[in-house]
Amino acid sequence: MKDLLSDFDCVTYVADKRFMLTLMFVDYSVEPYYYERGVDLYENGQNYAMASMLHMAGPVLLGEAKFAALDFLFIPFIRINQRQMGITS
Repeated sequence: MKDLLSDFDCVTYVADKRFMLTLMFVDYSVEPYYYERGVDLYENGQNYAMASMLHMAGPVLLGEAKFAALDFLFIPFIRINQRQMGITS
């Protein structure tokens, strides 16, 4: 990454917003559960693996409407949490 950032003035990437929201859900809601039990969910990208699985299987297991509701209800939580931490967008 250092080589990439040192050779170019600007770096861009494309991200799936729904996947990123799912990843944030895992980071904020699931990771603390595992952390309390001594499991490092960030080790070897396990957080990405769990988010990928949830992103693909969630709509099938919960149904599209319930999975969309999870996203809808999680967004205000993120915004409140970011405000409390002094992060603005």
